[in-house]
Amino acid sequence: MSRWNPHTGEQLTKVEVPAKNVTSCTFGGDALDELYITTARDGMSEEELQRWPLTGGLFKFKAGVQGVEANIFKGVSQ
Repeated sequence: MSRWNPHTGEQLTKVEVPAKNVTSCTFGGDALDELYITTARDGMSEEELQRWPLTGGLFKFKAGVQGVEANIFKGVSQ
């Protein structure tokens, strides 16, 4: 996972987790300063599972930056 400066294209941060298949990430915690990273193990071979035993886990990283609250979408009632 990487964090990039959108104006310069400079890579600011790189986060590596001990898992093969990163699926998603989101900010959480009281101050939205924790990055939660999900991973998946579906479809992995036995050899891959032995090499990456923590794949399928959830990882938490103190990001050093603060995320923003999610936008809540409300469907249109008919």
